Amino acid sequence: MDSLPDMSNCRGWWALQWRRVWHLVKEVWPGCDNILDAYLIDVNGRILNRESMGESLFWAIRGGGGASFGIIVSWKIKLVRVPPTVTVFTIHKTLEQGATKLVHRWQYVADQLHEDIFIRVIIQDVGGQSSGDCTEMTWIESVLYFAGFPRGNSLDVLLNRTHPDRSYFKAKSDYVKEPIPEVGLEESELPFPHRKGNLYNIQYLVKWEVNEAKISNKHVHWIRMLYQYMRPFVSKSPRAAYLNYRDLDLGINNQDNAKLLTSLGLGYKVLQG
Repeated sequence: MDSLPDMSNCRGWWALQWRRVWHLVKEVWPGCDNILDAYLIDVNGRILNRESMGESLFWAIRGGGGASFGIIVSWKIKLVRVPPTVTVFTIHKTLEQGATKLVHRWQYVADQLHEDIFIRVIIQDVGGQSSGDCTEMTWIESVLYFAGFPRGNSLDVLLNRTHPDRSYFKAKSDYVKEPIPEVGLEESELPFPHRKGNLYNIQYLVKWEVNEAKISNKHVHWIRMLYQYMRPFVSKSPRAAYLNYRDLDLGINNQDNAKLLTSLGLGYKVLQG
């Protein structure tokens, strides 16, 4: 479980449309509300800004992404103030230590906390008992903390556009509208449409290091089985997903033969209509 008061929501253009539901989340999320202007290249090769594209298109690309309308080459965003110091902590709990009850309780309190406090839950193999104390750091250091970099890493790593992690991964997502019952947590059991009605967003993520078909298929099959298991506990009709996780299982358009029904199916899931 990670906690962080007062952090910012913007991490590059993709964060602007993200759930990320992230730093300073309760104050400035979603990031798309803080976009002031954009430059987009349309299908005719024209470079358009907010004024020349018109408010309707500007409204659409902020909440639904630019891929359906052109290539977005830059954003102008409104900056937000960040506090000089933030406090972060990470606590590990095993099943034997009551992790199931903790996660169940988290569903009822996380979205009710003060707007300066953000708490997320990560369910993973922790390899035994471990806990961390609260740590004060600058806001920009907390960006490294949440990105998984060791304490003391140079801030220059944020300027590197190539992520040092070379592993492979598959990600899927869900939105939860009602708390998952405790039994369901047991082993045996803008045009941004997700502002209201959802308690939280789930990301399912599996990673592996070896680029071999057999290993890749094994991990992808595992996450698909997990996704299937969670069906009764998440949003329905449609089962919603977060656009920028780019889950190809939801549907893809063939390069030369895109089908309307395929696109509609994806649209209903990520844009709710």
